[in-house]
Amino acid sequence: MIAPANYAAEEELQLLTISGDLIGKLDDIGPNLEAQQVIKRYYAELPDAVRSRLQSLQNELSAIQPNYLVASAAGDTAELNELMDDLVARWAKLRTTHSQYYTTEVVQVLDSAFAEIYEWLH
Repeated sequence: MIAPANYAAEEELQLLTISGDLIGKLDDIGPNLEAQQVIKRYYAELPDAVRSRLQSLQNELSAIQPNYLVASAAGDTAELNELMDDLVARWAKLRTTHSQYYTTEVVQVLDSAFAEIYEWLH
């Protein structure tokens, strides 16, 4: 007999299932391509509305990064914490969308490309 507490916990377990066609690794992307070009090439495979949303988020990251670098150099932890909250929130939206449209392999490629551009992702 299964204890009620164990059974209830098992019923609540849900797994995320992604179905459909995810965008896989592109053959025309070589190791010498700059990070921004890798991102641009993969984003070109997305529907216009999704690409626009992701580009907007990336622009927001780029706008925040100079403030992050200044606060980091100055050792301003209060400002750094606030900026990191903003950066992480936008990064989470980007990464979630990447996971919805790309294979795990491509998400890793995009993660690496973004890490080359944004110091705080290291």
